[in-house]
Amino acid sequence: MKFIADTMLGRLARWLRICGYDVVYSNTATDDEILRIALKEKRYLLTRDNLLYWRAGKWGALVPSSDIKEQLTWVEQHFSCKLEVKYTRCPVCNEQVVPVKLEDVEEKIPPKVKQFAKEFWMCPKCKRIYWEGSHRQKAELFLKKAKNKEKKK
Repeated sequence: MKFIADTMLGRLARWLRICGYDVVYSNTATDDEILRIALKEKRYLLTRDNLLYWRAGKWGALVPSSDIKEQLTWVEQHFSCKLEVKYTRCPVCNEQVVPVKLEDVEEKIPPKVKQFAKEFWMCPKCKRIYWEGSHRQKAELFLKKAKNKEKKK
């Protein structure tokens, strides 16, 4: 499943990328550019804009909340998809990350990380390095809280 998020949904785009989804996002794209990409690439257009949603037709998805936790649970329910932390895509630029050896990225890794991390990944586009650490547990806890918030309603 592929998405494109309008300029109001950058945080949602980042979280969906953390969950492994292909999400195009630019905070400078015009509505026409976003719509063109959505239709050309058959991406669901996530928006909070009624007019843009209407213009997107069957590819439009009107996100009903400005709260990120509610947005995430809405996406999961609306698209019948499972949101779980995967870190298979770069949350910054959307490229798929690739495994790398410690020796290939050692100079870019903080010394403490070398003591506990066993696996590393790098974004081939922006060159950011990723590893399993406390950020993963924090992301998993955030998603869990988002899902529990929805259940309490």
